[in-house]
Amino acid sequence: MKSLNKLIASLLMGVSMVSSVFAADPASEGGLNSMPENDLRMHTLQPLSKDLYPVPKYLQSKIIGYILNDAKEELFDKPLAQTLQGHTNYVQSAVWSADGQRVLSASSDGTIKIWNLSTGDVQTLQGHRGCVNSAVWSADEKRVLSASADNTIKIWNLETGKAFQTLQGHIGSVRSAVWSADEQRVLSASDDGTIKIWNLETGKVFQTLQGHTAQVLSAVWSADEQRVLSASADKTIKIWNLETGDVQTLQGHRGWVNSAVWSADGQRVLSASDDGIIKIWDLETGKAFQTLQGHTAQVLSAVWSADEKRVLSASIDETIKIWNLSTGDVQTLQGHTAQVLSAVWSADKQRVLSASHDRTIKIWASPISYEKHINRMSVAQAAWIYKRWQEIRSKTDDSKEEEKEEEEQQESEYDVKIGETVHPAILARLNALESIHKNSNKKNQ
Repeated sequence: MKSLNKLIASLLMGVSMVSSVFAADPASEGGLNSMPENDLRMHTLQPLSKDLYPVPKYLQSKIIGYILNDAKEELFDKPLAQTLQGHTNYVQSAVWSADGQRVLSASSDGTIKIWNLSTGDVQTLQGHRGCVNSAVWSADEKRVLSASADNTIKIWNLETGKAFQTLQGHIGSVRSAVWSADEQRVLSASDDGTIKIWNLETGKVFQTLQGHTAQVLSAVWSADEQRVLSASADKTIKIWNLETGDVQTLQGHRGWVNSAVWSADGQRVLSASDDGIIKIWDLETGKAFQTLQGHTAQVLSAVWSADEKRVLSASIDETIKIWNLSTGDVQTLQGHTAQVLSAVWSADKQRVLSASHDRTIKIWASPISYEKHINRMSVAQAAWIYKRWQEIRSKTDDSKEEEKEEEEQQESEYDVKIGETVHPAILARLNALESIHKNSNKKNQ
């Protein structure tokens, strides 16, 4: 692969051969092709709003459009999804590690898996005697907390791969289990209609919350852990005040409420229901003030984005939707072949992780606006993106690895600096594309 600077020069030569844009505007007299190589390098490093040379903005867009033409569809227009396969039954939940390099999944096959996205290694935890409904990391990610249809909760040591503590007390499937902030307590929700708070030092139930008249499908702490939010098959949401014993009930859904989560300030609640509707509730009034409709079947989960301007939902209709609460725009991710049980954002906000009854986990890099990004990048950035795209597509077998290592050693400091300025959303799609190609190559070997 050519060095980035030579690639830019050759691409610009190509522009002059296939387009008359240089001659079309007097301001571009002489064009970029007439610039010395060092001047060209300096020029392409500049943002579009700070051109050092009299090259009109529209010309740069045309150049960038030419550079990225072949890569446009794959990098911008269509959803990209890496698929993790290995579970032999429904995948009930999947969550990211803090650095986004590992995925933790729970399955109806009775196992928990930890997927290393960098190495491809998979660790499997076995010990439950039924479907594992959920699994979450400890803060240091050295332990895992799991909830199962065998009516138990287990805590696993990832170094040994063994469960070292089992909590027993529910008389129905345990739908969810989450740590307290200090990880000395666990909050669980069960089909037995109760919510339990466990003391991990003793392994015993510290407190049982009763009031729902059907299965409790999820339960989460408030930020200060003074309240508990629960969702139930009795079509209600409850807020339990652990200090006063008061219980607030939110009513309005016409089907099971599958999930409910707090807003960051604890003043609103986001819920997903079998009635196919997502609601946002004001806890002061106890009323839903916004309703999201668009799924064609039951909605199994809904979560906020970090800034709470968007909502991510998963549904039995086999789709994932991203709802923009300000504009009303809805983006749909399609690719699963069965109901999607959960979907969560990555910490960098650029990817989505989903778990499905089709026995797979998918990592999505959402489609991004070509027009938006082409008008914000420099020629150098476009060339760097094109170069990375070509490198990814050229990796067809292991014999390319030696060549790849040699190319990486030859990568200039200039190349590295340009790469560091590329928009994170584009980097996420390049990484997703690379993972997809790696998996495809493994299957073909």
